[in-house]
Amino acid sequence: MIAGGDTTTQANNALAALHQAGYEADSDTLHAPMWDSQAVPAVAVTYTDAYTKASVVDALCNFSFGTTNAATGAAGVIPLAAPMLTVFGNGNGVPPTNGINLVYDTGTSGAADHRLATADGSYAGAACLHALWTAADPTMTASVNAIRVNTNLRGKPAIIVQGRSDALVPINHASRLYLGANRVAEGDKSQLSLYEIMNGQHFDAFLSVAGFDTRFIPVHYYNIQALNLMWAHLKNNAPLPPSQVLRTIARGGTPGSAPALTTANLPAISQSPGSDAIQVNGSVVNVPK
Repeated sequence: MIAGGDTTTQANNALAALHQAGYEADSDTLHAPMWDSQAVPAVAVTYTDAYTKASVVDALCNFSFGTTNAATGAAGVIPLAAPMLTVFGNGNGVPPTNGINLVYDTGTSGAADHRLATADGSYAGAACLHALWTAADPTMTASVNAIRVNTNLRGKPAIIVQGRSDALVPINHASRLYLGANRVAEGDKSQLSLYEIMNGQHFDAFLSVAGFDTRFIPVHYYNIQALNLMWAHLKNNAPLPPSQVLRTIARGGTPGSAPALTTANLPAISQSPGSDAIQVNGSVVNVPK
């Protein structure tokens, strides 16, 4: 799937493939931490399990959940405090959660943390998950179709807030796509606004991590603004601001000790965004760079 005779060439080709598939360059620096934090692989596994209606004992594509050794990755390590006693209250269902990690069951030395199980990071398991979709596994296809929705909001006011740097849910595959499809479905009756946040990514909880703090801002700040705007619209008939790009300013500085965040970093959602307005013409969404 990736060409190149050395690691650098392979990495560049992989990144180019992601761009070709619709990932924005704004998320380039996030692909490694999204994989190493298990976010992307674990979501791939849990969604595939759900859509194929796989049981936990099926170990679909040789993936499972379990405790692992922090140094070697070996699975089945019994921790001092068993995570199952508190996982219902502290876990979110997607590893890593409450001491439970994503495990690849057929690693080089047996079951292990998927990142360490094989020299290529459990690639065979990832390829297996991918093949279930590309080969149109009937159970997966039926499950996806069962929850598929259209984009006709029937004139209801709605707001979408998303960070342009989102590497878990790419904005071209989600919010921009929905905005265009909604306009096709509703035309001028649409009351949907998209607020696209520059320097915004998927996990605000990561913002205290060195490197995240200097590059990214909290999207939740704009979620609160959007809720207030919708409340004012529903209660007092205040107009909703149109779709727009919010040009936030990253804090910069030294990773791990970025300057304090202020409103100077976070411009307000505007009723008159001017050149930052997102325009929809037919089915084409035009987003200012």
